[in-house]
Amino acid sequence: MQELYDWDMEDKDEDSINIFEELETEAEEEKIQAQLQPNKEQSHLEGHQKLLQDYFVQGLTYSNTDFKQQFRMRRELFLNIVADVEAACPYFVQKPAT
Repeated sequence: MQELYDWDMEDKDEDSINIFEELETEAEEEKIQAQLQPNKEQSHLEGHQKLLQDYFVQGLTYSNTDFKQQFRMRRELFLNIVADVEAACPYFVQKPAT
């Protein structure tokens, strides 16, 4: 009787391993398919230019109150942080266009 039980358990273990391997293979195939999909154009440059126009240049679209609601800080505080970061690390200083 014990032999029958052991044989049955071995079959269940093999079935569990096979199911696990199938699921793992399917997950890998889905990951590969996701990687093969083309990138979507998101117009980063236009978004950057719109952000600058709306919040940072003369004749801005949104007020200081709008800035504070959007970014949870005053515009002056943000600009002070930018200046401090640029002073502390030259990496963040904007380079001239070449």
